[in-house]
Amino acid sequence: MKSKTTWLVLIAALLSSCTSMPPPPSPQPGNSARIWIYRTAPKTLGLAWHIEIDGYDAGKALPGTHYFEVIPGDHVVSFEAGHQAIAVHVDNGGDAFVRIELGDSTGFRLVQVDSISASAEIKKNFNTDTNAAPH
Repeated sequence: MKSKTTWLVLIAALLSSCTSMPPPPSPQPGNSARIWIYRTAPKTLGLAWHIEIDGYDAGKALPGTHYFEVIPGDHVVSFEAGHQAIAVHVDNGGDAFVRIELGDSTGFRLVQVDSISASAEIKKNFNTDTNAAPH
């Protein structure tokens, strides 16, 4: 009987350690910016990674485009539990763009892209107008 109790306590401890991270802090109206994260990798590579912004869970990145409302300033975007990370700065009312792309032998990597190039890529690949998305 004692071994069943031990197993139950061990399983409960393991499950409680699997809690998810909280989402990033929500920006206040009039004091917000966006970080766009998009993938141009072939759709057959439908792997989903957890994206983190400043160590907070921002969700999963599937092929496509996603944006996250953030407080203006400096941020660190990472995926694969910090295995890949990039620092970005975004001004109040502004946008920063991070592309997840296939690297050489290193696998996927994060690349910051200028707004003109990123907006064109997002429009072409996903038919999404980054200027039409509400702030």
